[in-house]
This record gives sequence, C-alpha cells and structure tokens, in this order.
Amino acid sequence: SILSLWKELIFAIHAFYDKDYYEMEARFNNIDIKSDLIKFKPLLLHLTGKRPIQNLSHKQNIFIDNIIKDRSFIRSVITEIIESLEYDMENLFLETTNLMLQDLNRNYKEPAHKFAIWSIKTASRYKYSPTELIATCKKLFGNTLAYRLTAIAMEKEEPDISLLFWIQSLLSRLKSKDLTLEETGAYFTIFSRLSEKINTSQDKFYLDSLSGLIISMEFELNNKFRNITNNKEVSDNPFEILISLSTIYSSLNENRIRFDALNTFSDKKTTDIILDQSPSRIKAQKKGSKPVQLSLFD
Repeated sequence: SILSLWKELIFAIHAFYDKDYYEMEARFNNIDIKSDLIKFKPLLLHLTGKRPIQNLSHKQNIFIDNIIKDRSFIRSVITEIIESLEYDMENLFLETTNLMLQDLNRNYKEPAHKFAIWSIKTASRYKYSPTELIATCKKLFGNTLAYRLTAIAMEKEEPDISLLFWIQSLLSRLKSKDLTLEETGAYFTIFSRLSEKINTSQDKFYLDSLSGLIISMEFELNNKFRNITNNKEVSDNPFEILISLSTIYSSLNENRIRFDALNTFSDKKTTDIILDQSPSRIKAQKKGSKPVQLSLFD
C-alpha cells in the first residue's frame, strides 16, 4: 500500500511517546531510506538521547522545541473542562473555555476558531448560557466572524437562535465591498433550510426579533445589489419571507421547492410531523435553556 510507510511512521511516533525505543527503531527500519519520511528518524533518535545530532538546523530546532515544550497548561485546562462538565459546574466551564479561547487566539488563529465552535456548541448542549463566550469571540475575531462561528455552533441544538446569528453575519458582510452574489446565495440556502425546520415557532419576542433583522437585511440587500429586482411574496410570516428571498438570491432549485411546499402545510399529517419536530416541543421535554441575550446583535 502507498500508505504503508505512513503507517510505520505513525507506529514509530506512538512507540516514541510510549518510550519503547526498540519498537520505534524497528518501525523506522521498515521505512525506505529514500522516502522523505525517514527524516523523522534522526530527530526522534536525537530526542531519545541515543544518537545526538551535533549541529541542528533551524527547522530541526523548531521541530524539537514543539515536542519538548511544556504542555502542563493545556493538560490542566482539559482536566478542568472535563470536570466542569462531569459535575455540571457551569461557571467553571465558561471561565476555563473563555481563558483557553483567548490563549489560543494569540498564536493559533484557526484552532481558536474551532475551539470557539466547540465551546459554544457544548455550552448550548448542556444548557449553559454562551453569552460570555460569544462576547469574547466578538472581541477576538470581530463581529462578522463571531456571528458566523456562533451560528455554526448553535445550528443543531438551537436552530432558531442559529438563524438569528446567520442573518446578523450576513448583515455584517453586506457592509463589506468584497461580498459576492454567490456568497449571499449560500447564506440564503442556509436561511431557507433553517426556516423550513423551525417555521412553527410561535414565540412573539423571537418572531419580532427575526422580523427586525429581516427588515434591516432587506434594506442592505437593496443597497448592495441594486440590479436585482426584489419581488418577493408579501407575507407577515418571517420564515416565508426568508424562503421567498432565497428564491431570488440563491440559484439552488431546492429553495424554490421549499417555497412551493409552504402551501402544503395545511395537510393535517404534515402539520403533525412539523409540530412533533419543532424546537418548542423538543425544549419542553428538556430542562429550560438559558437564552442568549439578544443585545449581542447590537
């Protein structure tokens, strides 16, 4: 197999961390000396103290420093996060993840983004308020990226709140010069999918918040894409408005199918299915979740 050399390297590295240096050398002996992967052998042998390299290159020094650097902080953070979830200590979880997020962002931007998504998603799953984490994301990454990461994180547990963040993310992007129609269409594909999932919501405060964001979004869309005729269907239902707009700004045929399907929900069987899957019905079966403060959308 073309992957066999990589398998040997993986087992060699595993043996190195297990301090089984005999097994490590045996694995390296199975790697062709002409392979680029053999470059790891002298470095790991150097780290074991068996065959020290006298003059390490700059790249070799960086590689070795990354292996031997102190990771006690990371280990303590992981331990605290595990314990906070195990014993349902919300404040400890939020405080620890917040500090970790700030520390990661100093040197590792992409891992910081991924950790932000994990932290907010986990907070949502455990019914902790992610407000503080979201506020930190806004400070670290800027509003646009913070809204998008939060929308991704909350999409499964809180699709209704996720929709608000997706819209706010687009609103932030609409003010930039580099936003394309294709990217806008991608946003609307997400809007229509989420609207189809949660369009049975009867929460007046939520619906008012959603309607307010849609009005702001339409205004910005009309300013950004002046050559597009906005001939959406007239409706008081914000979910119908979003799906209608999606047929204008997204070329995906599935959005038109969603729009056509709006008139089929009078069927009792279909309505029952939708109600059974609605977020309000699901939440009623769980302990109450702590809401995200809508002031975060300011």
